[in-house]
Order: sequence, then C-alpha cells, then structure tokens
Amino acid sequence: MPDTRTTTLGAIRVADVDDAEAVAALVQSLSGYYLSPGATELPDWFAMSITPQAFVERFANDDFDSFVCVLDQEIVAYLSIKQRDHLYHLFVAETHQRKGMAKSLWQYATARLNIAQCMVRSSLFAVPIYERLGFSATEPVAFKDDIGFQVMRLEDQS
Repeated sequence: MPDTRTTTLGAIRVADVDDAEAVAALVQSLSGYYLSPGATELPDWFAMSITPQAFVERFANDDFDSFVCVLDQEIVAYLSIKQRDHLYHLFVAETHQRKGMAKSLWQYATARLNIAQCMVRSSLFAVPIYERLGFSATEPVAFKDDIGFQVMRLEDQS
C-alpha cells in the first residue's frame, strides 16, 4: 500500500515525530469531548499522555502505528493503533467532523496493517462513530478520574 493516500478529505500518511506538536494541539483541543459532564480539568495522568513529548515517544515506538490526515498543510485528523489490536486514538478536528475523515483514516490503517479485530476505549461522545465502523460495546460504561469511556470491540470482519 502506498505511503500516502490522497482523498477529497486530505492526504493520509504515516505520522512522524515532526507531527507531534500539531497532533498534541489537535487532541488537546478536543478534551471537552472526553471529560465527564461538569468536569473542567483533565486528570494529570491523562494530560501527560497528550503532551507533544508523549506523541514523540509513541511515534518512535514500534508498538504504535500512527497516521494523520493533512488538509491545506494542517493536520486535521489523527489515528493510532497499538500492537495492531487496540485503537489507541482517533481524533478529528471539530471543524472537520462528520465529513468521513474518521472512516477514511480507519479504512486506510486497517488495510495497511491488515487488521480484522480490534478493541477501543471510546469516549462516550464517539460511541456512535465506532458503531458505524463496526464496533460493539463489550462492557458497561465506565469512568476514571472524570473521563467516561465505553469498551468496544470489532470482531473479525473477514
């Protein structure tokens, strides 16, 4: 599969350490979507996991496969898969949501990595997106330090 896929939604490519600042800014800008209602601050353990340095470390780690969607020289979406069976991150800039970027990134990554099964700890906001991608809830909704999530699984699609 080619290293870059150009779509009407932007160019999808493998993320690299030079993308860390932009990816961190994107993920941090969406924090309101994964905090519990009424919560205003990210817990320290979570905030530390979305710093530019944390992204540099993940992008350089062979356990992670990370991809970005670039539109007009701006990273507008990001996806990361850990150990080829855990959808670790999937974020789309607020102004580009509901345009199919999440689906395009997911399709690119799963084809490139030959993924048939995967799990995700979805933010409660993103559950419908993951359901459209074929994921199903496998556990009750849970909360950890003001972050709500739903464990979901995509079973073998082949």
